[in-house]
Amino acid sequence: MILGFALLPASHGLGSPNGIAIAMEHHGERAGSAAALHGVLQYSVAAFMVPLAGETLRGVSAAICVVAVMLLALRLTAGRRRPAHT
Repeated sequence: MILGFALLPASHGLGSPNGIAIAMEHHGERAGSAAALHGVLQYSVAAFMVPLAGETLRGVSAAICVVAVMLLALRLTAGRRRPAHT
């Protein structure tokens, strides 16, 4: 179990920055703003969810559900632009 607890943050630390870099690959002129927005959103959501989660399993599951619904809403409302062909 301890190995699993160690591998989860390690895999997130390796995968998340690479995913963000791939997502911003075609938007070099706005990459700094996008990275800043990502950092602000990440810390804001974490700060909001910690008190909601509390110390019970019910609180943790409620926090996970709230974040999942927020991410689903963001995904459904986000416009997807295709890069210009050169």
